[in-house]
Amino acid sequence: EATFKLGDFGLATQKQSGGGDVVEGDSRYMSRELLDDDDFTPASEKVDRDLTKCDVFSLGATAFELLKRAPLAPNGPAWHALRDGSPDFPATTPADLRDCVAALLHPNPVWRPTAQMALMLPQLQSEVQKMATALAVDEGVRVESEVVLDDGDERQLFAVRGAHRTNRERQG
Repeated sequence: EATFKLGDFGLATQKQSGGGDVVEGDSRYMSRELLDDDDFTPASEKVDRDLTKCDVFSLGATAFELLKRAPLAPNGPAWHALRDGSPDFPATTPADLRDCVAALLHPNPVWRPTAQMALMLPQLQSEVQKMATALAVDEGVRVESEVVLDDGDERQLFAVRGAHRTNRERQG
């Protein structure tokens, strides 16, 4: 069984003879809001970027690349489709996995799940994590997380919820 590990090195420096160049990352995995150049935006109109939501997009882009079994487009229509919320998923992609990855790739960072919410999605959990969640539910621990998406005109609610029983309910 193969093991894959994903890392985020932020800004990296390439060491070359005579100095180093700062490398900012690969635009194939960057969200639109991270790539937007706001140097010309008036200070009164600037908003803080939630870089963790950019990381969630990058995770979604990586998952999409794995589903496609091909490198992400470096530019062009497919590059824009990924950032516009309309990537071309393979026909064989299960609906729940497609919805999960689409949530991670949502064009509006406000509607993208947080990293904590994403980790609660069953499609992103290992079998051990799923068993631990099930065991916690059996023990009466409340496990709940919601991811709300705005998919065009339709709002969708992704929820991970366990059957919640309190100690009093079990004893009664």
